[in-house]
Amino acid sequence: MGDFIEIPADNVIEESITESPGYGSKPYLVYLSPDDSRQKIRVNTYFLPQGGNVRLCVCYDRGLCNTLEEYRRLPLSYIESMAYGSWMDGAR
Repeated sequence: MGDFIEIPADNVIEESITESPGYGSKPYLVYLSPDDSRQKIRVNTYFLPQGGNVRLCVCYDRGLCNTLEEYRRLPLSYIESMAYGSWMDGAR
């Protein structure tokens, strides 16, 4: 249980699957970090919906950017690269 955090489902910005060549088809979730006063945007590849919340394994998690405005300017290739990297982090 210590490897998981729970966030409100309202903090989820996007849920998708990597499609870039070389990354396979890894489901990922982009979310607003609830415990960060700067509201940092993060990506996670091991998540479990739980009603109005989502459980995230911290081993499969990476910081993506610092604001929602920055996130909107990120290219999809970067987001998918970070999602794949978070999956690789957790797989180790």
